[in-house]
Amino acid sequence: MQDYSERMEFVLTKAAAEETSDQVEVFLGANRLLTIRSAVGKILESKVIQDVGMGIRILTKDSGLGFSSTCDLSDHSITKAIEEAIAIARYRKVNSEYSFSPPRQARREHIFYDQNLAEAILSYEEINDQINQMLQETLELDPAIKEVAGPTHLVEYSKHIMNSNGVDISEKGTYWTMELMAIAESSLDRREGSDSSAGYSLSEIDTSSLSNHAVDMAVRSLDGQKIEADSYELILSATSVSTFLGWLGALTYPQNQERHMPLLRDKIGEQIASTLVTVGHDPLRVVTPVSGAYDDEGVPTRNIALIKDGVYRERPLDTFYATQFQTDSNGSGYRIQVGSGMTMYPGQLYQSEPIPDLPALYMEKGDSSVEEMISSIKKGIYLDFLHYAYVTNGGTGDYTGILRQGTFLINNGEIIHPIKKCRLSDNIIDMAKNIEMVGPSRMAGHWREMRHVPPVKISKVNITPY
Repeated sequence: MQDYSERMEFVLTKAAAEETSDQVEVFLGANRLLTIRSAVGKILESKVIQDVGMGIRILTKDSGLGFSSTCDLSDHSITKAIEEAIAIARYRKVNSEYSFSPPRQARREHIFYDQNLAEAILSYEEINDQINQMLQETLELDPAIKEVAGPTHLVEYSKHIMNSNGVDISEKGTYWTMELMAIAESSLDRREGSDSSAGYSLSEIDTSSLSNHAVDMAVRSLDGQKIEADSYELILSATSVSTFLGWLGALTYPQNQERHMPLLRDKIGEQIASTLVTVGHDPLRVVTPVSGAYDDEGVPTRNIALIKDGVYRERPLDTFYATQFQTDSNGSGYRIQVGSGMTMYPGQLYQSEPIPDLPALYMEKGDSSVEEMISSIKKGIYLDFLHYAYVTNGGTGDYTGILRQGTFLINNGEIIHPIKKCRLSDNIIDMAKNIEMVGPSRMAGHWREMRHVPPVKISKVNITPY
């Protein structure tokens, strides 16, 4: 990709010349994306998106913090963005001790780059052919399958961060994510099945695994039966755990804790989950579209132990919140990803200021297989996909989600039959504390929220049918 160092130096020089300016930071994001959207068994859209822009933060001498961004890198537009950041700083004052990151050398190397994937983005015909073949083969796996759909994204990303304190780092990487949904029909029912995966190397893509899992889930889910409202033992697949873990992680964000999710605000050092639960964040262990040895402020990343053996150990911190807590950033300052219509991609990151975030969550694996979990259950449910789940009360941890896909009743150690749509209504901390079996980990999730997680068995969860 093109080198934009001269444009970034222009920002630093121009902003430093402003009378009120004290410190300057410029973040440049450049991404190339191949996004393929398919439905009704065929590709509906295949396009390459190229996205470049910069976000500018300015600390003024009177402790003001301003931000602006631009995707027009001309002298005129950059100058205007600098003026806008200074204007905003007049109205937003921060702790007088706050400072942009000093230069720090990362101790780890970023290796998530595959030249073959980068080249495939521009020579996209081969990938299109592979997706078309996957769609056709999926439709042919079972006569009950009537529709197949799903997005595929291939990304080459890069970021460059400079500030007036001497930070000057640049990184690049590649990333792919693929999701497949299959719809099965019987004379009385219509059900969905899905699977997803992600990685950084073109050779890692395994379309047959996605097809087989999505079809199996859809077909086996047909003609479900209604269940009674009750407490059930519950097996969450890795995909469902990814959704659950995202919300558990969100409770540790300091910006959430001080506003609408105070549940864990003063709970560091306390037991908030089963001793089987160890959850961390490491962008050099879990590949994501923002993986790197540095976060989006130029701070070296590290393995953050959020929960260790069930004990809440640490929260993600950027430089701003680290100042609030009178400590150092732990390399968790990230710019929030945005979407283009139904296409989620790591673009336009320069339009956001960094905040504490956990894009590379993982949960340590356990030594139980899914088969062992099933055989241990007297009365329970196996859930392959958790829809529309969220914390409804950030002060108490009330948690809900919809069970409508890949959901099966278990009696005396055997899967009996699929069940009709129902709702989970419980407490996210109680659920975490009631985890009693953990399986092997893999990359799993939905949309852009892919995590390295295992399936788990929870001893007690409240389920209500629709």
